[in-house]
Formats: sequence, C-alpha cells, structure tokens
Amino acid sequence: MKIGVFGDSYAHADQTPIWWRYLADLGHDVTCHGEPGSSIMFSVERLQEHAANYELAIWCATMPGRLSFPTPYGPPWPRTWQHWRVTEPIVSKDSRVQRKQQVYRDYYMELVDVEQDNFVNAAVIHHVMRTWPNVMVIPCF
Repeated sequence: MKIGVFGDSYAHADQTPIWWRYLADLGHDVTCHGEPGSSIMFSVERLQEHAANYELAIWCATMPGRLSFPTPYGPPWPRTWQHWRVTEPIVSKDSRVQRKQQVYRDYYMELVDVEQDNFVNAAVIHHVMRTWPNVMVIPCF
C-alpha cells in the first residue's frame, strides 16, 4: 500500500525510532511529509498537495498555538519552512522571523480564545477528512 505520513514530530522521519517505519518494514511504500514543530495549517497545505497520491494518508494532527511560515520570503522555490510554538523563546537571529514570532505571540496570548481555536482546528480537521476520504487522523495532543 502507498502511504503518506503528515504532521509534526510525531510523523517526522528524523525521530528514532519512528512508528511508521514498521509499516515500511511490512512492505508498504511510506513517504513522510512531516516536519517537527509544524502547525496544523502546514499539514493541511501538505495534504492538499499530496494526499491524492496515496491510498492512505495518515495525519498526526498537532496542537494549536503553532506557527509555520515559509522562508525565504519569496523565490527561489522550493520554500523551506520555519516552525514555532508560542510557548518557545524567540531565538532567531533573523529580524523578520523574530518580528513574525513576536506578532504571533502577542496575537495568540492577547486575542485568541482557546475554546474557539480548538473548535476551528477541529473544523479544519473535519474538512480535510471529508475532502480526502483516504485521510486518517491521529490526534497527537
């Protein structure tokens, strides 16, 4: 079976050991699209790009409060991504990254209602599952 794995560190190939390697050991063709620290919307973008290529897409859905944004801030492509959790310190030496992280922290800490955020994330997950019937979601937090 051709399987795609999506999500944060629970899906990422650099985790040792990683659960989905057992699927590959059983003869499945497994490709990982996960990145540690990534957001729900990062996974949604990856699913939109790749879910149709798999018989089964396994999404390790992460927690709210994460921000993913592409860098550099334009071409050349492909983009690389910065992932950051609102509870982490801001340590980047790039002032543009620092600014995005600070704005996100201020927004999340001052304006976001956690119950509403959880509802929106659940709605996004539900939408993904309805859009791609081959997606199985594993809640990781």
